[in-house]
Amino acid sequence: MNQLCVGHREIYKQLERQLQNFFVNIDLSVIESKIDEAYKRCIAAISASNNKYLNPDGTPRFLLKHSGCWSIFLYYLSNSLRNISGGGRNGILSQ
Repeated sequence: MNQLCVGHREIYKQLERQLQNFFVNIDLSVIESKIDEAYKRCIAAISASNNKYLNPDGTPRFLLKHSGCWSIFLYYLSNSLRNISGGGRNGILSQ
């Protein structure tokens, strides 16, 4: 579980840097609440793959700098945000 906390902090910082390049004022609190859920879903997807970098020897790894891993994570994050009440067209995703 501690590994997830370290990953959470690093993921949050990466998201913050990227989103602040596009948006001036953005509330990351809703997004932050879904990081762990998206991370777990991403790890499950990686563990089902045969990628030699992300799943060597059947041990899934989350690599922040791997574009394929990051895009999988962003997909699950956006899906998790879409599924919360008020998260769709008029919610957090419309910002």
